[in-house]
Formats: sequence, structure tokens, C-alpha cells
Amino acid sequence: YCDELVTIGKPLEDDNKVFWLVNGLGPGYELIMSSILKPLIPSYLDAVSLLQGHETMKDLHAGEA
Repeated sequence: YCDELVTIGKPLEDDNKVFWLVNGLGPGYELIMSSILKPLIPSYLDAVSLLQGHETMKDLHAGEA
């Protein structure tokens, strides 16, 4: 969807992309959501990187259980 908006000259700002990215997360992401949405919202790419790191940590901890 974001790529389509860029094509028509209406790109979304990073903070809007981050909001919608975080809005689509499930209940297992509350802690990382609050961290990402604190003042000085990160760029979209930084938010994706934070979520990937969070997912890696969840996978590591799930393997320990």
C-alpha cells in the first residue's frame, strides 16, 4: 500500500508508517509497542529493525522453555 501511495506522489510519513505497523501487532508485543511509540518515534526502518530483534529474542526464549 505504501508503495502505491509513493507511485501517485502521496508517500506516507515515517511516523504514519510506524503507527500502522505497530497497530497491526498482536498482544504479545505490548512492551515493544510502548517503546516504539514513545516520543521521538523512530524511522520506519528502525522500527522494523526493533521488531525483528524483538522477534529473535522471543524465539530464543521460546526455545529455552
